[in-house]
Amino acid sequence: MPRFYFDLTLDGKPEPDAEGVELDDANAARAEAVRAATDIAKDYAGKHPNHDLMIRVRSEERQRVATARLPLRVE
Repeated sequence: MPRFYFDLTLDGKPEPDAEGVELDDANAARAEAVRAATDIAKDYAGKHPNHDLMIRVRSEERQRVATARLPLRVE
């Protein structure tokens, strides 16, 4: 099963994923990136209303699989 890495950038601060997750394929990795982005947004929305987050998904070969971006603005 292939391993995918989810590198998070939150408010310009990168947090590389050194561990990764085994998933069936690139489509599953894309879906996981969307799920993770929404979970992170929910966690941060109540604490600080404005955030920019990005999750870059890469394969074991370091190829870009997807990028999920979510600007969060609560006014």
